[in-house]
Amino acid sequence: MHPEIKNVYIFGCAWEDCVKHRPIGYLALSQLQNVNILTNTTLVSNIAMKRPDLSLDRDWINVEGNVYRYLGNEKVDS
Repeated sequence: MHPEIKNVYIFGCAWEDCVKHRPIGYLALSQLQNVNILTNTTLVSNIAMKRPDLSLDRDWINVEGNVYRYLGNEKVDS
């Protein structure tokens, strides 16, 4: 692994399947240590070709604008 890599952006179609579950999907990438998994909701779509609303997903936190960071197993105070 390259320790200089701090952020990995994911994008693509079929958010619920391909972007999430593939070997390079965000679930697999979240196993990397000390790496932020990020996405921009303008660069992803679900199977119906609509943008996922990550503001409703507790596994993602808004960073700025349309950019979200995957929390994975992190705990966030509500």
